[in-house]
Amino acid sequence: PTVEGQLIAAPTPQPYIAVDPWTGDFGDVKINTTENAWVTIYNVGNADLNLNSISVNGPAAFAIPTNPQGTIVGAGGDTQMQVSFTPTYEIPYTGMVDIDSNDPDEPTVYVDLLGDGATPEIEIDPWYYDFGQLNAGCPDSTTIYVRSVGAVPLEVYGYNYTSSPVNGFTLDGTNLDTLIAGGGELVPGDSVAVTVDFYPDDVTNFVGMLAVSSDDPLQPTANGDQEGDGLAGGYYSDNFNQQGNNQTDVIWTVDNSCSMSDEQSTLGDDFQDFYTVISNAGVDFHISVNTTDSANFRGSPTVIDQYTPNGATTFASNCAAGTTGSATERGLMYGYNGAVMAQNGQSPNQNFWRTDAGLRVIWVSDEPDYSGGNWSTWVSQYQALKTNPDHVILSAICGTNGYTAQSCNGAGGSASAGTGYVEAANATGGVLGVICDANWSSVMNNLGWISVSLSDTFPLTYQAIPNTITVYVNGIQVTNGWTYDSNINSVVFDPNYVPNNGDTVDIDYAYYGSC
Repeated sequence: PTVEGQLIAAPTPQPYIAVDPWTGDFGDVKINTTENAWVTIYNVGNADLNLNSISVNGPAAFAIPTNPQGTIVGAGGDTQMQVSFTPTYEIPYTGMVDIDSNDPDEPTVYVDLLGDGATPEIEIDPWYYDFGQLNAGCPDSTTIYVRSVGAVPLEVYGYNYTSSPVNGFTLDGTNLDTLIAGGGELVPGDSVAVTVDFYPDDVTNFVGMLAVSSDDPLQPTANGDQEGDGLAGGYYSDNFNQQGNNQTDVIWTVDNSCSMSDEQSTLGDDFQDFYTVISNAGVDFHISVNTTDSANFRGSPTVIDQYTPNGATTFASNCAAGTTGSATERGLMYGYNGAVMAQNGQSPNQNFWRTDAGLRVIWVSDEPDYSGGNWSTWVSQYQALKTNPDHVILSAICGTNGYTAQSCNGAGGSASAGTGYVEAANATGGVLGVICDANWSSVMNNLGWISVSLSDTFPLTYQAIPNTITVYVNGIQVTNGWTYDSNINSVVFDPNYVPNNGDTVDIDYAYYGSC
């Protein structure tokens, strides 16, 4: 080139360095973990750039895993440098990367390095929850949150829940299970909810605790506590004068309509459980069977007692009443009419009735009762058959959920709500069995116990809270020889501890309140 005719020499080619970015800010990084970043080194000159030396100037938390030191970068070219940050303490870190090259203007350039060591932090919210005072038997629940409140993700490893007493608190940890199964990571600000259910079944103080383990270094196990008190709905004392001669008369009134074949078979098969209970308890029993469309007792013999050979087999035969009976089932009516015929010694129901015996009537039907009138009127008529109405207890295996009349469908079949039967059973402290269940062994066992003479079984007025029951015989507290059966809400004495005739039995207890 020339300037005003003068020859000028061309400029010498030179390398020039540029870096992107000039600052490597790693932000918050969990301690003892590594975060990586890439830096691009450019040659923006027109001669080769020699990267002579590249090193970290600062704490050992910073390193250069991929170091292009010694690389020659051609004009217009670039190369990559990887920088890592591995904090070991929860503190801020600063450092720099020194890059020496043959750039004539900037032989040494610097990349600033910044980062903060951070730890995960767990929070149980709320860390304490007081349910306050609830009537025993009344449920309540609350939601507990497991939160990640640190600057870096929290790893949740597992959890445990305890309750004292054991039945008071339960945890639905489905969301925690899902989180842990998916790796357990909660990013900062996220939370997972669990539900704590409180069901006080006693008059006492209950304490529950959720313990969650994580990688929070300050509290590897974080706890959330719950507390609540069970209260009694009230207190009551049932008082009895021991009467009875261990005699019990039992009428089974069986639905013989077209839908009852399987149920009659189940009744016959599972009757052995009922028979075993009353036989082992030494009950002086009479057992007969009629149907929902006839007051007449069935079979031969029509009355089964402890002396009947193969009594359970005979019962199975007697209850196989067939399925050609009336579709208008009148169990309340024909159970009562059968008892009246027996009381009057009328054939074929003679030789059953005993004036001093307890009376038990058990209906088995997959339909409601169609006897007409109000069920309470029928109950009154049954109770009028005995001098002491407490000697009459009515029970049913029908369409029920065990408490109220309700249609059902199960392995044992389907049934309409057992309206009439359920109310009568509840009014007299009887047993309710679900006819749709495939197996009736449990309900037959309960029916067996409730068929034991009143000298063994003492039904309570209100549903008792079990641990509050105190039993006195002739004014003296007895702590063994009896159990409480919640299914029939009765105190049942063991055969060797039955109070003598004429003894007084007082049972004090707290009962469940309304919710």
